Amino acid sequence: MSEFTKLDIEGDVSGRDVAYRAISGSGQVARQSTLTSSAVHIEFNRRTAPQPVLEWLYRQPVATMMCLRSGFSGYNLSVGGSAERSYSPRRHRLFYLPPGADAQGDYTVGNTCSYIAVFFPAELAENAASDPVIGFDDPAIRHGLADLTNWSDDPGFSIMAEGWTLQTAARLRLRSLRTAQSPDTVPELKPDRLIEFLRYGHVVPTLGDMAQVAEMSRTEFMQSVWQKTKQTPFEYAVKMRMEAAAALLNDRSLSIEHVASRFGYGSLEAFSRAFVRIFDMTPEKYRAYPG
Repeated sequence: MSEFTKLDIEGDVSGRDVAYRAISGSGQVARQSTLTSSAVHIEFNRRTAPQPVLEWLYRQPVATMMCLRSGFSGYNLSVGGSAERSYSPRRHRLFYLPPGADAQGDYTVGNTCSYIAVFFPAELAENAASDPVIGFDDPAIRHGLADLTNWSDDPGFSIMAEGWTLQTAARLRLRSLRTAQSPDTVPELKPDRLIEFLRYGHVVPTLGDMAQVAEMSRTEFMQSVWQKTKQTPFEYAVKMRMEAAAALLNDRSLSIEHVASRFGYGSLEAFSRAFVRIFDMTPEKYRAYPG
């Protein structure tokens, strides 16, 4: 994604029709890594902070969520000219800013601090909150974000990233509106065609692929899968495909590499990781079991 802008700006930035991310008193970025897909851009930042207070100014053309990880003892934040409020990072680790929102504040930090910046593309951010959501915590969002790092080199990363982004957008919108959709309005999942598609498809499916087969929108599909299975679409897809792979492993004329390739995995390592998540053993050990 290239929609967000990082600029160093000095002086008064109020009223400027520009995008910026400016941090003063911040020292240096000691470590930064990124994860990028068509659904989301994520920055993992660790920053040295020789001064105890960081001043922060922000405006971006894309929706943004910040997750404070460590090294923060408190922060004050004002959005859109509102009165500044104080927050505790232990209880208020997350905040969300819609596109174009002006934010400014200060953070009390230790010698180092770490945080995650998440940038949502416009087409997915439309499903999120239209107003800022400041100073909250949501373990489901945070844990899902942490899980993405474990799937970064997996063929299914793009679908997991898209699923997490849509779910996060929905949770932000619900938090903003303070209302929830009635389960009665969620379409019923009819799994027969979907299971056949997942078990016999030769490529790792996207969320859009699965929703199309189920004849639902992506949001409806995510809601219906969760209501029926208590799994995300990605978890459901991996389970169905690994169960089909296990059946093929019983045919000893097929190499494990062939089975992995059959389900769209370019490496045996990635296939083994997915298999272990479902069966708690490697494909080799599964094949060695009698019967």
